[in-house]
Amino acid sequence: MKAFALISVPSGKSPEAVVALRKVPGVVEAWAVYGETDIVIKIDVPDHRTLDRLIMQDIQGMKLVQNTRTMIVIESV
Repeated sequence: MKAFALISVPSGKSPEAVVALRKVPGVVEAWAVYGETDIVIKIDVPDHRTLDRLIMQDIQGMKLVQNTRTMIVIESV
């Protein structure tokens, strides 16, 4: 299952957060971006349960992460 997540972090913390996010199992890529969102990550995990744990515990549990918005890819289109 593939997904993308938009992540907000405190000002000036994007580089540090990107490095940390790239180490999380299931995070395929992570980029700092300009705009309302600070970081965009690409996720590839086997199932919803793993995605739930990844977002709710691993990522939202990071001290740098203020909020997330997750978009699950529709693979059948």
